[in-house]
Amino acid sequence: MKRILLIILYNTAAVILLFLVLEFLVRIFVPGIRLQGTDVSLFEDNIYYSSAGLKPNTSGVSNGAMIYTDKYGFRKNRTSFDKTKKSILLLGDSVTMGIGIETDSTFSSILQDSLESPNILNPSMFGYNIQDYKNLLNYFLSKGELQITHVVICWCLNDIYDKSINAFEVPGRSIRYFFGDILSWLSNSSCLYTYIKTLVSDRSKGYYIFDSKLYRNKKLLERSVFILNEMKMKCRESRIQFSVLLLPYEYQLRVNKPYPLIILEKSLTENGIEVINAFPFFKNQNINSKSFYLYGDGIHFSNAGHKVIAAALYRDLKN
Repeated sequence: MKRILLIILYNTAAVILLFLVLEFLVRIFVPGIRLQGTDVSLFEDNIYYSSAGLKPNTSGVSNGAMIYTDKYGFRKNRTSFDKTKKSILLLGDSVTMGIGIETDSTFSSILQDSLESPNILNPSMFGYNIQDYKNLLNYFLSKGELQITHVVICWCLNDIYDKSINAFEVPGRSIRYFFGDILSWLSNSSCLYTYIKTLVSDRSKGYYIFDSKLYRNKKLLERSVFILNEMKMKCRESRIQFSVLLLPYEYQLRVNKPYPLIILEKSLTENGIEVINAFPFFKNQNINSKSFYLYGDGIHFSNAGHKVIAAALYRDLKN
């Protein structure tokens, strides 16, 4: 029995040592991998009616990058909010929030530096969808001191989700349901885990295939366009310009598939909503699509991706 116990202990120690060595090598030779996870201290429930939001005047880490918020709950740019200036409001989810990206490299901060004159307001947060955007819009339009002149909805394909979506059908959701705590710990603690996961699976393709199918659901698409049109009309009442920025997944760029962005763009344009489709801006760069996104992530953008988005927005807002 003692010998068996020693063998178990020896093998366990060997596995742990091998894991640590491989973890060290991955962190040295694949520096683009960042530990995942976001400090819960950054969030506060029901700030914007039924929607949670970034907690005002706080800081925390998200995918290895520090995030700071101001007194309004906006993610801070390099230039501080100036109440004497007019403002552009960006509404989006974790992509617009800029997880894994330092303050100066987010597209909202780049845009702030490029335009100089207006404030760029970014209250975007994890898990937001179209209903959250509507809540935030109503909340911030009631704050006259912000002097909002333009609202931009930063749309990702998964913003079409609603309560009718079966959570277990979303890629990886069923596995996370049963092994969520273990997988969260690995994502938050191990670059090796992210490296192996990227080698054995194509998450970008999986999410694209699942999310793009939702746009064939007429009710879901019409619901999204209807709510966006409501938001446009709300802005029009206050003489505020309203735009929707369409952001592609990595797999779309890899295989040159603008669908379903072109379907959504057509529907929005028919409803008189201004659309900024970022897809052609990325394709015109003629470089590897994966360089625009965080390592192993086909949805959230890297520094290079944020630069392209900033350029697309700059051209539109300047016009």
